Amino acid sequence: MEDTIRTAYRVLGENVRQGHDAAERYSRETTRGAGDASGDLGTLASRMIQLGRDMATTYFDAMDVLLQEVDQRRADRERSSEQRDPPAETGRDDAGEPR
Repeated sequence: MEDTIRTAYRVLGENVRQGHDAAERYSRETTRGAGDASGDLGTLASRMIQLGRDMATTYFDAMDVLLQEVDQRRADRERSSEQRDPPAETGRDDAGEPR
């Protein structure tokens, strides 16, 4: 879980850095025409879709790990409960009658 979160923050940080760099490049090149800008927008849209996919994959990987851990803890608790409360013994009571 810790590695997944660390990866998510690294990916997010890299995305922010790349967005910042792209914005700086674009602001330096404002003298270009609308045709050049539309090409940049297409590249930007494609990159944003890829980043969305990457973040969704990271999110679902983290949720999968979390749910597995919850299931494991639930199973551990149930096992522990069964060990503390063993089933009643069958046999005969003090009067010799079947239980």
